[in-house]
Amino acid sequence: MENAQPESFLLQLPAELIQNILSFLPAASLGLLASSCSLLHQHTLNELHWCAQVQQCIPGTRLSKAYPAESFRALYKSHHPFLFLPKHKIWFSDTAHTGKLLIARYSHSRQTIEAYALAAERGASRFEFWAWNKDVIIHSFEPNVQLDLNRPIIQITPDESWTRGRNIYAEDIPMFNTRGPGFPIGNGMSSVFMHTRPLPVAAIGPATQVWPPQTLPAMSRTRNSSGVSFRQVGHRPTKFSEISDSTFRIVNRVNYNTHLVGVRRVGEHVDTYATLPPESYTPTKAKPYRGIWVGDYSGHGCEFLAVLQPDIPQKLPDGALEAIEHNKRSVSPGSEASWRTALSSLENDDDSHSDMFEHSPTADDSLPAVDAKEVVSNRANKENMDIVEHTGQIMAIKLTGDPNVPRGEYTFIAPDISDNGLLRVAREEIFQDARIVRSVGHIAARGFREDGYIPSQLILVSHDTLAQYWEEFGHISFYKRVDIDSFLHAD
Repeated sequence: MENAQPESFLLQLPAELIQNILSFLPAASLGLLASSCSLLHQHTLNELHWCAQVQQCIPGTRLSKAYPAESFRALYKSHHPFLFLPKHKIWFSDTAHTGKLLIARYSHSRQTIEAYALAAERGASRFEFWAWNKDVIIHSFEPNVQLDLNRPIIQITPDESWTRGRNIYAEDIPMFNTRGPGFPIGNGMSSVFMHTRPLPVAAIGPATQVWPPQTLPAMSRTRNSSGVSFRQVGHRPTKFSEISDSTFRIVNRVNYNTHLVGVRRVGEHVDTYATLPPESYTPTKAKPYRGIWVGDYSGHGCEFLAVLQPDIPQKLPDGALEAIEHNKRSVSPGSEASWRTALSSLENDDDSHSDMFEHSPTADDSLPAVDAKEVVSNRANKENMDIVEHTGQIMAIKLTGDPNVPRGEYTFIAPDISDNGLLRVAREEIFQDARIVRSVGHIAARGFREDGYIPSQLILVSHDTLAQYWEEFGHISFYKRVDIDSFLHAD
């Protein structure tokens, strides 16, 4: 027939090759392909493809069967379009000052996508005086990091009763209230989930209010300022292709049911959440300090931070460069000149300075001493670090914060961890063989007023432990790596 259309080249391929091609496609492309013709529809029904699609979205959980769903395709469909939540695992909010860090995961037994706040307790605190400078106090830090399982922040269960006939991309998605799942409206506090639209890069300027903040790397950013709780059309996606899979919002409300006025909402509060590109917090041999860490912030308790080692050097924030220059010019016992002079003397005459390495923090025996082996518990990783070429920057940014320095702000920066920024290699027992490099610490008055940077020293203890010497405050505090994957298994 003259008007007959030529058969697709794809359909002329052997079935095995078609299946191999389909294995590389995302779920959205499989869905589009299924609607193109009956033969390709049959190819897309292969359970191996849909098992892989589900599995890549739920790290930490290995599924051997789709039950109670009838198939992996049905399982994927029932949780669409929320599977990006457990896929990206880490979510942090713009809640004023403090922020919040969530771990999202999938519970197969409960058939829910859920997220809980990550919390940390400092544990018992002990201290000793630094053998290198006995005017400096070293505080121990062995945090207990765990999920707050008392109440989920996100809990999404497939429920056709509230999705039927609704645009789940544009509308609020009810989750639960104080009466529990299954009661989206009632007395007490209720929470709803809102999808977001990514803001075009061209629309983001230096002063644009976005989340995540521009201090952090991002797959996309969205606005986090609105006078009408983000109800304008421009804030909400209307179709799947407009959804951001790296940001979302949670709306918390206090609801009151009365026979006279019906349901009214008061105290509505909107939090915007974002995630990080996995490569920005995944350590490598070249970038061993990348990761999610928890730090000791004294009276503020524990705070979580992203420790970044950017591939391309980043511009230092205002004030940081001046603090680094002050650090270089300093003639205090903590300065580079003093470190190198002392180190040179030690190398030439070890015996004359052997008392520098004796641990005698105080004459008062009532003060508890830190066990060096306990504080530096990850020294076993040192062999790995010795073969790493230390180069580039370390930039630590708060994922959770406090009233002085809030979430999204730098907490410390080491502008160059190579030999150019090296102050010394520690010889005292507690930091034995650790590189100590120039850094600056971010401080501010309450309400993030009069913020600035002060000289400090970053001690690269191990792959999993960092320490910061705050020169002006005369103390050393610790940071510990958080094993995010240990919190992903829900069942």
